[in-house]
Amino acid sequence: MAEMMVGDSLENKPKQRMAIPAQWPVGKPAPLAANEIQVWLADLQQPAERQAHLAAILSAEEQERAARFRFAELRDCFIAGRGLLRELLAIYLNQPAATLQFRQGPQGKPLLAGGRGKGDLHFNVSHSADWALYAVASRELGVDLECMDRMTNPVAIAERICTPREWAAFQAMPTEQWHSAFSPAGRARKPLPRH
Repeated sequence: MAEMMVGDSLENKPKQRMAIPAQWPVGKPAPLAANEIQVWLADLQQPAERQAHLAAILSAEEQERAARFRFAELRDCFIAGRGLLRELLAIYLNQPAATLQFRQGPQGKPLLAGGRGKGDLHFNVSHSADWALYAVASRELGVDLECMDRMTNPVAIAERICTPREWAAFQAMPTEQWHSAFSPAGRARKPLPRH
């Protein structure tokens, strides 16, 4: 069971620790409410048949980028990550996944090409190991996923990503619980929105 830190900064609510089930339900997303953030966790290890479908819906530019990967495992994760993103956004936008167009934001973050008007769909993606975390909202947001193994230094990670309150709680934990505070499947954190 993984854990995810979620803070609804759209309404200035405090962050909450949420368990990520081993298998999230599969299905279409519910309609996105005005101040809602929907988060999706995806396994990037896809069967060959599914991988071929995901590759087919990528743009020519994305396919060229995938072809430049030296290692097949990394190439397959890129294809799955982009293809699954296209499928997810296509559901929200009610249009074919292959027709979606992206552009790069100022820091290289992928954005949907097109308008920046009221009601636009915003998303953010984070990858770690064989996992991707997608967050979707009606305004800019960020999400971060970090897969951990038993060799990872939990203190160094906690010092870097925890709020002062979370850091104090982490330090108060018995040391044998430090690794369990960061699940092997990943720990996600939604940063504050950018202004």
